[in-house]
Amino acid sequence: MKRGFTGASTLKCDFDDTGVCEVQIKGVWYRTTHRDFRSFDGNRRYTIIKMGQRITIDYDGPVYFHSTNQKTEKLGTEKIIYCPDNPRPSDQVKREHERF
Repeated sequence: MKRGFTGASTLKCDFDDTGVCEVQIKGVWYRTTHRDFRSFDGNRRYTIIKMGQRITIDYDGPVYFHSTNQKTEKLGTEKIIYCPDNPRPSDQVKREHERF
């Protein structure tokens, strides 16, 4: 049985998502998932293996709102961009008994 978010196959990937995706924050490269990679507003690159050679490619493609196929403007914020209509859970108001 599948669990969790299973809609990832419907998200557009304008890059080779079989490679290692990385984003740059404050000059340091961090490995990330392809879902976060496509929604990151900053420098991005991915690494693929071709004929035994590791090839790193700087990526300058579109930025999408997280978990959607809706494009957004690049501003260079070095953050993941979430749709204003569907903010990430940590942006929502915590209930009185929640302590996380």
